[in-house]
Amino acid sequence: MSKYGDVRSGKIALVAHCILNQNSIVPGLARRQAMVKEVVDVLERYGIGIIQLPCPETLHSGLRRFWQVKEQYSSTGFKRLCRRLSRMIVDYVREYLRNDYRLVLILGVAGSPSCGIRETNSSPKWFGDPRKAGNYVKIRESGVFMEELINSLRNAKLLSNDTILTDIDYSNISASVRELEGRLRDVLDKRHE
Repeated sequence: MSKYGDVRSGKIALVAHCILNQNSIVPGLARRQAMVKEVVDVLERYGIGIIQLPCPETLHSGLRRFWQVKEQYSSTGFKRLCRRLSRMIVDYVREYLRNDYRLVLILGVAGSPSCGIRETNSSPKWFGDPRKAGNYVKIRESGVFMEELINSLRNAKLLSNDTILTDIDYSNISASVRELEGRLRDVLDKRHE
């Protein structure tokens, strides 16, 4: 029983928008009809409530957008949007933590130029004629939105050392979900020792 007199767990996760709504992802990249249910199932199994993050790419460029790389979303206007969204999320998290909830997880999307946490897509040549842009590479950096969000949470002293920061890799969802479950088990079991 929680301090609220019911069965709530007091654990929350911030989850990238497209993990819960594949309709928002850039055309050609959706891997599920609606959501990555495997993620929802794991979070439910561990009693972790979900706060769905907004999709800055959809807000900025709409649903009929082309694929992008981090350099394209590193513009002043897109960063301003990400900061504005981050301030809203900081307020959400602050309210939960003020009431003794725990931020267990921030879950992004591997390779996303905005929502990647451990890796993002990059190419300094992606501008101008798209037929001449060439390929991109994956780099070990966060996407633009996650950089802003994580920095905002750190600056507000709302991010604990045991908050898991990780990605779901759409090219290997099952392995990503297994890794996520292992990390959740490690962190949550450690708290009960």
